Amino acid sequence: MVGYDCAGVVKEVGDDVKKFKVGDEVYVRLPESHRGSWAEYATCPESYIASKPKMLNFEEAASLPLAAVTALQALRKYRGPLEGKTVFVPAGLIDYTREGPTTVIPRGSVDFVFDTTGEAMRFLSLMTPSTSSIVSISTLPSGTQLQGSSIMRRPDNPQMPWLEYLSLNLLDIVSKLRARRWGVEYQYMFLEPDGEDLGEITNYVEEGLLRPVIGSTADMKNLDSVRKVAGFVYDGKGGLGKSVIKVR
Repeated sequence: MVGYDCAGVVKEVGDDVKKFKVGDEVYVRLPESHRGSWAEYATCPESYIASKPKMLNFEEAASLPLAAVTALQALRKYRGPLEGKTVFVPAGLIDYTREGPTTVIPRGSVDFVFDTTGEAMRFLSLMTPSTSSIVSISTLPSGTQLQGSSIMRRPDNPQMPWLEYLSLNLLDIVSKLRARRWGVEYQYMFLEPDGEDLGEITNYVEEGLLRPVIGSTADMKNLDSVRKVAGFVYDGKGGLGKSVIKVR
């Protein structure tokens, strides 16, 4: 089933559920074992769920969990406070292929890179030596990270082939050593869906520190509209903002 993010109203709860009740408005980044938000209903352990920000509608809330919690967890990887630091998110807003960041951003001026494009090593010359770090969600994880990630925590308990496991570990070591030559700490990061982190996002929204940006929307009953929006995402031409599917 497709889809990780969703927002909606609680319809039923299990006997051991303590935090939520029927009728509560919630949102969630579903774990791998419960993936499938493109549906009328979704089931999920309560530890992954948070109360929906009161001032957001369901479309706005559904656009947040994966992107916002990923960014939050990535920023926490920086050693020390980020206040006053220079943070670079490649392709976070503009098409940087038209104006290369390595020619616009001064060398040695960036403290933290949140790599969303898989080109982390390209930006090493921009980093402040000795104190800067790169966190990537788009390069390759180590075999150890992949095996221990939420992607692999499924009822069938999948195990990586040993050759692929060792190869990924070796590639990760090479990337770390390459970054270290520039005095930069490098690491790959998997999102770990978490209800407490999502609750922190709720607080940021309600304090006016964070707001969602919706790009395209489609009604699940209109398959042509869904195909169009999915095509935008697949081609990387969806414009600014998240694409949201309404399921009624």
